Amino acid sequence: MYEDLIYLVSCTANGEKPDAKRCAGMDLAIVFEQSRRHSLTVMAAAALEQTMPLPSFFTEEKYKVIRRFSLYQVERTQILNELEQNQIWYLPLKGIVMANDYPKKSMRQMSDNDILYDAGRQDEVKSIMERLGYTRVLTNINHHDVYQKGDFLDFEMHQTLLEDDLPALFAYYRRIKERLIPDDGSRYGYHMSQEDFYVFMICHAYKHYISCGTGLRSLLDVYIYRQKHGHELDWQSIREELSKLHLLDYEEQISELSGKVFTRQALSPDEQRELELYTSSNTHGTLNNLMSRQLGNDDSPAAKQQYALKRIFPTGKELKKSHPVVARYKFLYPFLVIYRPVKGVIKHRKMMFGEIRRLKNFHAKKDASPKRKETI
Repeated sequence: MYEDLIYLVSCTANGEKPDAKRCAGMDLAIVFEQSRRHSLTVMAAAALEQTMPLPSFFTEEKYKVIRRFSLYQVERTQILNELEQNQIWYLPLKGIVMANDYPKKSMRQMSDNDILYDAGRQDEVKSIMERLGYTRVLTNINHHDVYQKGDFLDFEMHQTLLEDDLPALFAYYRRIKERLIPDDGSRYGYHMSQEDFYVFMICHAYKHYISCGTGLRSLLDVYIYRQKHGHELDWQSIREELSKLHLLDYEEQISELSGKVFTRQALSPDEQRELELYTSSNTHGTLNNLMSRQLGNDDSPAAKQQYALKRIFPTGKELKKSHPVVARYKFLYPFLVIYRPVKGVIKHRKMMFGEIRRLKNFHAKKDASPKRKETI
């Protein structure tokens, strides 16, 4: 089902000109929708436009993505300059760095920008972001704050690299500052070594993989990074670090699969089923995947009732993560239980009733697909 999209993306990633006859036979409406779901529209468009004039819907989305990328570059420069001037150390993360390795930077699509900074300077960072026109729409005292400007500029300002729902990863990255390398020409900007960046890429992909799932872009990131830097990397060091995190098996799985997918090699039945986990997950996973994980792939009425109760009455880590003020002041809890569904009906009706419908229709998977390894 995703063969055409994968073909186009692999052509762009490998600098190959696609076959015009094959492209002419594609259902471009389907390819376009798939590319949007996996944040690969510009990659697909770059291949297609070598063989044909792009359809208007592809062209419009392509330039929308490129415009957003340009805006992020301008905004990020301002933010980093402010952090520098206020003597707050910072580390650009994920796609900000990964874009440097794509054929063109704007081909690495990003729904947000992530920046790690000195956790002790949270209030000052809030003032900086507000001064630059951003509104803090989510605060999480243990992980990151989300700031928005306009319709599609989102910055996640991180106090830690990962949340504490995966204790081994959280502990590993708690003192990441000690491993960072100062940027040339900057007193407060840092970057990871190439090996540390790759290890973090695997950790981040794994975090999504075992929860909501992760899509084709994660596979592509691994493929492109290995193609660009594989000959430079200290693989013994990487394996040692991944071994500490019990992620060697996952790294082998995702690196081998990505290599075969984007060089269009034949996949074994198990690899094909594994690929389907990625193609069905969208860029950042799906609610269905999260629901399946939280239900333990149990579609009994009792399991569904327990899931519903947890969504209505959040406790523990979920409460601390999403509503830290209520977690601190327990007397507010009854008001939260009333507020959440009312807010859902008013502001997120479609999403809320969609989740109810998916829960009602959820059926456990009975096939022989390979199980996701949860070694942490």
